Amino acid sequence: MKFHFQKFFFLISIVFSILLLFFIFYKSEIYWDGLERDYYFKYYIISFVLISFFSLGIFLNKKIKTYIIICSLSTLVAFYSLETYFTYITNYEQYIDDYKKKMKIYSEKTGKKFDTRSKKELLDYLKNKKQKVSLMVHPKTYFAKNLKLMPLAGISRIKTICCNESGNYAIHKTDRHGFNNPDIEWEKNYFDYVLIGDSFVYGSAVNRPDDIASVLRKKYGKSVLNLGYPGNGPLLEYATLKEYYKKNTLNVIWFYFDNDIDDLNLELYSKILNQYYINENFSQKLKFKQKEIDNIVIKTIKEEERDSKKRAELYIDNPYVNFFKLYNLRKKIFPQNKIRKYKKLQEILYMAKEFSLKNKSNFYFIYLPGYEIIENPSASLDSNIIEIIEKLEINFIDIKKEVFDKHKDPLTLFPFGMWGHYNEIGYEKTADIINLIVN
Repeated sequence: MKFHFQKFFFLISIVFSILLLFFIFYKSEIYWDGLERDYYFKYYIISFVLISFFSLGIFLNKKIKTYIIICSLSTLVAFYSLETYFTYITNYEQYIDDYKKKMKIYSEKTGKKFDTRSKKELLDYLKNKKQKVSLMVHPKTYFAKNLKLMPLAGISRIKTICCNESGNYAIHKTDRHGFNNPDIEWEKNYFDYVLIGDSFVYGSAVNRPDDIASVLRKKYGKSVLNLGYPGNGPLLEYATLKEYYKKNTLNVIWFYFDNDIDDLNLELYSKILNQYYINENFSQKLKFKQKEIDNIVIKTIKEEERDSKKRAELYIDNPYVNFFKLYNLRKKIFPQNKIRKYKKLQEILYMAKEFSLKNKSNFYFIYLPGYEIIENPSASLDSNIIEIIEKLEINFIDIKKEVFDKHKDPLTLFPFGMWGHYNEIGYEKTADIINLIVN
């Protein structure tokens, strides 16, 4: 039987277009329960156009079919070339360039070599020195895993390797619940502040006592419980607040970073996490399950050690799947619809505030600007977020206005004046404002 490539191409294209339509329908009407229908409308149109185009193409003459095939394949190659560029080349080249600059500056200032070891290499080195040490696993890692219990922090009472943005790795001894606190903090019966947030609140890139919580303790004599953890977004932060809040807290400080609204995208995938939003009384009772949490984190780390490729499979935001779906290219062409996420954020902040007030704690919302915002003088906090804060009548502190806008060289508050978390001075100045403004 003679193989007809043209006929095969059009039939495969029709099948793919139909499957695409079914996938769009599933995401729009089943997964999102119709709430994101406006966002998916343009993809419905695209899939219908593709089905119609390739169906009609079957009846065209051979020459026109050849032109269509050439154009289709060329377009496909162009799309994935652009996706490759947006995904790997631009980010990778910028990262390597910044990394080389940091190494040079660090060497010139200290006369030492920048620590270029990977986290795994450092882990093995410290273990060989008989130290009790662990890697860090972000809570969002568990979204794609079918777990009955989802950890919101790390292994308890162990040195945990964080990151290296200033020449040496930040390593923190975790408390009894896996957070970045001296363990004795949990023995206190009163707190001036409970801090809720992501890696900036956790204290990434610096060691104690240079994180926000430590500065408040050491410089101002405040009692502080730091419940921040890297990678957290609003729903993870709300869950953490509910699980680990301690009575007799004067102020709950909720920190917001620029990408938190996007983090909701991942958090909505977690069935366990959504229970905190759906059910006011839901709790995993994590305070009483630390041994089980430790085992889950240890098991996850071992999985990653066995197969480095496993890391990609642990995240719902799988880079290989995203590449196939032209994720970065679509972001450039179709700006993301954030209406639903703003609504969700407003509801989460409302619940967090009500939870705090019910427990007789003041509730503050603090905006922490990232490097991209400070690098662009005209940039500021998303106006939609400000509108939410005003509508909910939440106490608001803008660290960009209070710290960075008043500094003669604000980029120096980041390691080497380049992209990353705040350095020791940046964290200290943030803590200064909190102590000054928060009652």
